[in-house]
Amino acid sequence: MAEPENEVDLTDENELEIFIKESGLDTFLDAMKKPHRKPKKVAQNGSDIDWILEIIRTFQPVHLQLKSYYVLLVKLLDYLTKEEFSGCLFIHIDDTISVLSMWRGELTGIINNKLDITDEEALRYVLGNYQSAVIDIYQSPEGKGPLPLIFNSIAKKDLEPKYKDLDTEFTDLPKLISKMEGDNLVGYIELKKPESRYIACYHRGEEILAVHLDKDNKHTISTSAKMCKQNGIVNIYQSKVRTLVSSMEDAMKRVTVLALIVDESQPTLQTIVDDFKGHISLKQAESARNNVDLTISMPAGLANRDDSEIFKVQVTKTPEFEFTRYLLGDYFLNIAETGNNVTLKNIWVNIPRVKVIKFAQTYHEGHVEHKFDVVIEDGSDNVLFAARITNKIPKSYEVDVFVKELENIKENKNEWNSLRAGFLISTKGFEDDAISAAVKETGSGAGVKKVLGKVYGTKVPDVLTNPIGFVKTGNGGGFHLGLIHLDGNSFKPIFPEL
Repeated sequence: MAEPENEVDLTDENELEIFIKESGLDTFLDAMKKPHRKPKKVAQNGSDIDWILEIIRTFQPVHLQLKSYYVLLVKLLDYLTKEEFSGCLFIHIDDTISVLSMWRGELTGIINNKLDITDEEALRYVLGNYQSAVIDIYQSPEGKGPLPLIFNSIAKKDLEPKYKDLDTEFTDLPKLISKMEGDNLVGYIELKKPESRYIACYHRGEEILAVHLDKDNKHTISTSAKMCKQNGIVNIYQSKVRTLVSSMEDAMKRVTVLALIVDESQPTLQTIVDDFKGHISLKQAESARNNVDLTISMPAGLANRDDSEIFKVQVTKTPEFEFTRYLLGDYFLNIAETGNNVTLKNIWVNIPRVKVIKFAQTYHEGHVEHKFDVVIEDGSDNVLFAARITNKIPKSYEVDVFVKELENIKENKNEWNSLRAGFLISTKGFEDDAISAAVKETGSGAGVKKVLGKVYGTKVPDVLTNPIGFVKTGNGGGFHLGLIHLDGNSFKPIFPEL
């Protein structure tokens, strides 16, 4: 056997040193030696943070002195998001104050009175250290909702001016302000004098706050009209909503996928369903599958991020997104291939109604919380399909719990009355007892055989008394139960067998 070329003798110090340098390992090893960077304390001279905090404290207090022992911050943020809250959360941790700015339910920024860290670092700092925190919540005054967004920009000084270094000696400031009002400015105008400053905040061209700051940054409430009587250098900044996310799951909560028809002249799932006669051709089914486009939609704050396109790519690689593509594509074809159209009609006949796909959703039924990784709707908030993904081998009782959750939420929440199927997806497969549990949950036909047996005797077809994978609930309704093994990027139905 030939000797390998370019073999490195790791016992030779010179060869080892050359190998490390040429392979780039030296950079990696140096990075490993560096300690984790702690937030750096910053000087407060000339900082805008103090006067901003003073003004925020004049907002309407919603809750004060909430103890983190009793409040889970992530759930609090989720609640405020659903309420489309605009305002600020003061998070007191040790001797620091982190102010979380929210605008219409979106977390748009964080300012800290002592730490020199980015918004994303500040968010991770808060989530990682809030266990001993005290939380105050202030709501923006009516008509002044975007102030937290603008204050975050002022404190961070992270915006490039829309107009820069305009000297009032050569600039008609009132006319310029009128132009900004006409352009629906969301941001602030700053006039700097040698010993003081004026800052006027605008939302959609309307002035919502103006302050005068002396040389020590002590503020007094002012107006843009007073600012126009001054001479100085003017900068105009345009703020933009930028949503902060703490994790990929946090981002997924905010993402919506739209199922759109690419070409109305081509076969669609709806035309196949409308023409349903008991069986469909695979050619038709495949054409219809390829005529569905999944488009990722993001809220403005997420779309405005510099890395929004990266987020979109990451979403398409998640099991949640892949499952949606599978359900509207290969799963539909699997049903068509088997000829089980009648038995599984309650699933595929509803696939054409899919318009909206949501991820990482939480629902409350009384004090019970239900979490689903994928929720698929018809565009009118009616839930058609729900999926939960687990990275372990489910036990039989977990299948039972999943079924009972779907039964309860279907019975008690109006938007879930339209549920047609629930899918439990495992990356580790299913043990026999879990499959047996699924058979038990769906096998009795919920008394159908007993009722029909009185009329038809022993001639009752099994398909009516033992609907494959169908869980019958009250009022003649029900839903299909699917157990699916996710192996890499491949989905394989385990129950029912198609």
